[in-house]
Amino acid sequence: MGKEISLCIKPSKMNYRNEFIGQTEHLPQGYYWGCYADIISNAWKVDVWAISSKDFHQKQQEIEKLNAQINLVQRMAILKLKNSLFNHPLYRKKFFSVDIYNAVIEDDINSEEDFKDWLQVKRGVSLSLALF
Repeated sequence: MGKEISLCIKPSKMNYRNEFIGQTEHLPQGYYWGCYADIISNAWKVDVWAISSKDFHQKQQEIEKLNAQINLVQRMAILKLKNSLFNHPLYRKKFFSVDIYNAVIEDDINSEEDFKDWLQVKRGVSLSLALF
């Protein structure tokens, strides 16, 4: 599967994890590829998971629920925040994409400063402005 992914999106780098063995707390059991690629002149990290059909259907329902909740303004705010935080040293370690989604959708957060405050209050994660 990794070979097929590499042929399809031609990533410059791929990370692989076997979460049947790793069993990271907040991740599903399955095989994971983190693919770094230039897509339409932008750097993207594409997550690819091979998971059970039960887990797939659960994730699919979560995505459908998210799509029903989000409007264009929120989508743009999420993309702006993810783009600006992509290289933050604590991203994917102490805070995650789901935090950005929750902040924007549930609490109308749309700026880095507001997200920094939200993250401190909601998750107890402190981000230094110097790191933004």
